[in-house]
Amino acid sequence: MSASTTDELLSPRVLVGVWCDVIVQRLGAFGVTDVVISPGSRSTPLTVSALRTPELRCHSVLDERSAGFFALGLARGSLAPVALICTSGTAGAHYFPAVIEASYDGLPLVVVTADRPDELQNCGAPQTIQQVNLYGAFVRAGVSLGAPNDAVESFADLGQTLNAVLRQATGARPGPVHLNVPLRKPLEPDKPRSARETMRVDMLVAAVPPPLGSPPETGKTLNRIDAAPLREVALARRAARRPLVTVGPLPPEDLKHFQACAALLQAPILAEYGPTDSAGLEFIGPGLLEAAEPDLIVHFGPPAVSSAWARYLEVYDGRYFVFSGTEFRDPSRQAEEVVVASLQEVRAALEVVLAEDIEPFEEAPDFVAPLRQRAREALCRALSTSTEGARLSEPGAVVAALSSCRSGQALILGNSLSLRLASWVWPTFSEVPHPYTARGVNGIDGMISWSLGVAEAVSRPTLAVMGDVTAAHDIGSLQLLGDRTVPLVLLVLDNSGGRLFDHLPVRSSVTDEEMRFWTTTPRVDFLGAAAAFGVRSLRVSTETELRSAVAEALGLEFPTLIVVPTDPNPTSAFLAQVRESVSL
Repeated sequence: MSASTTDELLSPRVLVGVWCDVIVQRLGAFGVTDVVISPGSRSTPLTVSALRTPELRCHSVLDERSAGFFALGLARGSLAPVALICTSGTAGAHYFPAVIEASYDGLPLVVVTADRPDELQNCGAPQTIQQVNLYGAFVRAGVSLGAPNDAVESFADLGQTLNAVLRQATGARPGPVHLNVPLRKPLEPDKPRSARETMRVDMLVAAVPPPLGSPPETGKTLNRIDAAPLREVALARRAARRPLVTVGPLPPEDLKHFQACAALLQAPILAEYGPTDSAGLEFIGPGLLEAAEPDLIVHFGPPAVSSAWARYLEVYDGRYFVFSGTEFRDPSRQAEEVVVASLQEVRAALEVVLAEDIEPFEEAPDFVAPLRQRAREALCRALSTSTEGARLSEPGAVVAALSSCRSGQALILGNSLSLRLASWVWPTFSEVPHPYTARGVNGIDGMISWSLGVAEAVSRPTLAVMGDVTAAHDIGSLQLLGDRTVPLVLLVLDNSGGRLFDHLPVRSSVTDEEMRFWTTTPRVDFLGAAAAFGVRSLRVSTETELRSAVAEALGLEFPTLIVVPTDPNPTSAFLAQVRESVSL
């Protein structure tokens, strides 16, 4: 069909409105229900379209970096695609850390960046950079949609392009996608003002192809998994006398699939987080397995956080297989096979493979059970010793906080020391929710905004534990919490800096003065910062106060920041005591 004649053209304001309506409505057709919007002029018509689409929940976040991690948390908690909208220039660049994390974590973000049109590129126009391919290989697909064009062919191409790109966000390898949207002024959209314009809009919208059906839900088809590695695992399991299943920090939605896989393999479990009859990887693996070393290890999900376990794998000489999720993960380089597929797919495929051989496995002895009990007893002794100081110890504070979090609630563990502290003391718990973690590639960035996103998505009282450096790094995201009606508790372990580095080799390699470039004591008045943003906050100093404060705050309908000063000094002694006890 030929382009329209001049007298048929829509006014620019009507054209930009209908163009952006098509984009935003197509987001909803592909499962987006939450849109995180940062302010800007060039993105005005996209923002208006989102605000006027009743099916969408729109969130206003001032800072794009905070917005990116907030959207990432929403996607982590809901497993649904979440859209981001920002203006042109460097605004979209502030999404980059969250986009990278979404790429490695397989989370469906749809990044929509407004842009200047072609005639304003490469001429020094303000707030204009090269936004095409801004995120490179870290998005599953990226495209510049072109400026709005009043032609039937343009609207047909727009719909086809949106279908092709948005499918990639939730496909076999889910992850972020990028829609770059050049827009010309005027940017304020308008509705048709005449019957002619209404007919023209209807014709253009009718040219947009319907949404393609969503790709098959991950795990419903098995043809993406090569059965050969699974059969090899089954053969290895049949021959093994001491098989062991290990698991790193799985997202909660994968826990049931992992447990089903472990049951199929009929092997004892060694985990960092999970039921107390499976936890204890940090202390059991490196020392005790020398006395009862497994001859087969099958690992599921991301690598374990424990550096001690990583060192053990370097010298382990038994058979080792990894089911790594949707990304290749084997930092040990020791695995015979690494199967890249969702654990839901792995579970279904393993059921099929094992059904081919009706002979059951010989029952494996739970050779780690007595070792786990010894570790639990050693932990309890060490914890009682480490809480004798004037301030709460780091392990004692984590135990007190997590003991106040119940099933039916949600738990978030911040990266760095908080994550490790929880894994060390986990065998002492009897009822703690399986944690959400951001143990990917972004380090400590965005934990406050990410935690809020998870809490809003799961709609449950949520405890997020993080260190003072992590909290200071994302202090501006407290702005998001002031008017939220979500029971989120941000617990900040104030141990005067990044004390994880006290447990790394660098501590013995530099002077105390040089060490401050690693520990980076924040010197932040967290209570003052919370007050500035209108967030409820308090400081606690004893185990009793901490338990009570966390339990109370989880019952409120708004966020609370709790600061607990901790003493980092007993932690090294705590670790040494546990390791010595369990290796006797």
